[in-house]
Amino acid sequence: MRRRPRLFTTAISVMLLAAACGDIEKKDPGAATKDIESSIPLAKGADPNGHFDWAWSTPVTHWDPTHSVTGGDLNFYNPVYDRLLRMKPDGSIVAMLAEKWEPGDDGKSLTMTIKKGLSFTDGTPFTADAVKFNLDRAAQKGSTIAGEVEQISSVEVIDDHTVKINVDNALGALISALAVRPGIMVSPTAVQSGSVASIPVGIGPYTVTESIPGDKVSYAKTPGYWDPDAQRVATMTYFGITDDQTRLNALESGEIDGAYLNPSFVDSAKKAGLNVISAPTSTFVYFMLNEAVEPYDDPKVRKAVNLAIDREGIAKGLYEGFCTPEIQPWPSTSFAYNKDIGDGSDKWGYDPDEAKKLMKEAGVTAPVEMTAVTTNITQYQQLAEVLQQNFKEIGINMTIKPGPPADGVQLFAVDKTAHGNINPYTGIPDPHGPIVRYLIPGALYNPGEKTPQDMLDKAYEAAGPVDPEKRAPIYAEFMDMWMKNPPHMMPICMVNSAAAFNDKVSNVAISVAGGTESRGVAVAKE
Repeated sequence: MRRRPRLFTTAISVMLLAAACGDIEKKDPGAATKDIESSIPLAKGADPNGHFDWAWSTPVTHWDPTHSVTGGDLNFYNPVYDRLLRMKPDGSIVAMLAEKWEPGDDGKSLTMTIKKGLSFTDGTPFTADAVKFNLDRAAQKGSTIAGEVEQISSVEVIDDHTVKINVDNALGALISALAVRPGIMVSPTAVQSGSVASIPVGIGPYTVTESIPGDKVSYAKTPGYWDPDAQRVATMTYFGITDDQTRLNALESGEIDGAYLNPSFVDSAKKAGLNVISAPTSTFVYFMLNEAVEPYDDPKVRKAVNLAIDREGIAKGLYEGFCTPEIQPWPSTSFAYNKDIGDGSDKWGYDPDEAKKLMKEAGVTAPVEMTAVTTNITQYQQLAEVLQQNFKEIGINMTIKPGPPADGVQLFAVDKTAHGNINPYTGIPDPHGPIVRYLIPGALYNPGEKTPQDMLDKAYEAAGPVDPEKRAPIYAEFMDMWMKNPPHMMPICMVNSAAAFNDKVSNVAISVAGGTESRGVAVAKE
């Protein structure tokens, strides 16, 4: 019998906070990960009747993808929900439920041919009508992922297995979006009955047998699934454990087989004899302001806040080298990266004195009181505490309010009573992803809607071509605009995601999107 992980809580690590402030040795970004592999290849001797236990940093927020508030939900969605397209760990896009796709010559459409003979696990046939149903829901008003497919103007059913997706713009960005949450196919029957809110019904290698909100999800192999190589274990249980030390303790004690790691726990996991994997991702941690509120509507204040953030100290200390300091919203490996700006250390480096001058020039002389939300995950609360000290130096007194992701969305994006937000970007790896999540009008995390129109025009221009080489110089221009008028969302560092597994586990990898790819995960026989 496997024991259920004990969900105890621990205090914020004083040592880690000190590390971020420079009191202990800091690790250079990149050096910490150079001897760590990004995957564990499939091993021989896998047990087809085996069971796999995994722990992520948060529970699933909602089983209906159109109500999901974090890209981290994909960790729970992937076993049960296939997408139109699939993003491999290296970020390349391959066929999944769509066998082929072809952009229109005018750049205004994408025609997809889907697999024949498939059904959802409730028996509902998978047809082009089901594709249209799901894409229409993803793009409709009120969908939390509408921004990721806001370019869709209509979806046409050509025949039972062909759809034509018409777009107003950003065709190049749409392809990546259809490999993550917006591309998920949910049974129309389950949606219409209302049952999908609590139990997912999709086309996937596994079916949910039990879902306990805020705790765990149990899966069993789907009979007759179209890709049996994705089913190398018979059953799985995924836990949502917000405390970093708890996840590691459960793994070390043998209560689970694998877990997402806070980078600061990598050394501990290696010393415990666990198999650690890590790789750079498109995930970044950020600080965000509500620029609808004074004084954050002033570009000088936003630049001052940028200068107040000790990115290098956070990356080397708090993240122990598993996060690369960055002011751009995409990694240096992205085709969109502006090499002239680079990581921004020579432009927006840590300079509290200059930040105080800018605050004074903006007319901010009295201390500013701010409430900032963050998720109730240990590492982000630690990050919030470091930023709290950074901002105090320039006259901003920040009160931290941690909680579940949905609570943060409510306070910051809906009620707008919180004027700061500390969280990770977990959206689509395409450069258009951060833009539609944070900068376009109506975006969930853009309560101020102050992005200049010329920046928006340039962003849409950059997202249009399918060829990355055509998009790259346009994004370079976009970043030049970013530097002249700093947005309310401020990247801090690009995260090297990490996970650890016991010796039984194989065929897992870190995904460029920030999660762990466990499609086809295998466990050895006892």
